[in-house]
Amino acid sequence: ALSTAGALYSFGAGVYGCLGHGDDANQLMPKCIEALSAVRAVHASVGMASSLVVDDTGGVHSFGLGKKGVLGHGDKTDKHTPTRIDALERVRIVRACAGDRVSLLLDA
Repeated sequence: ALSTAGALYSFGAGVYGCLGHGDDANQLMPKCIEALSAVRAVHASVGMASSLVVDDTGGVHSFGLGKKGVLGHGDKTDKHTPTRIDALERVRIVRACAGDRVSLLLDA
């Protein structure tokens, strides 16, 4: 859930850290993703076990299951908190789609 202020909330199954709260715990109620408190989220996409968030500067933050490299960090490591994708430093992304085995990004 994305608030009008750009805060992002997640809830449900927390496997592989896909909720972004730093652990694998399930959340039964919406909980603000504290690791994103310094950015204004404008778009979010959820895959099977990974999540992508686009901020108002065009940066992309990914978290969850890193299998097959779907998080975009050059490795297959799971991320339990949102981590900005450094390889996109000079690209302004406007939309993201997190899939089961693939992630897609649309630039401006």
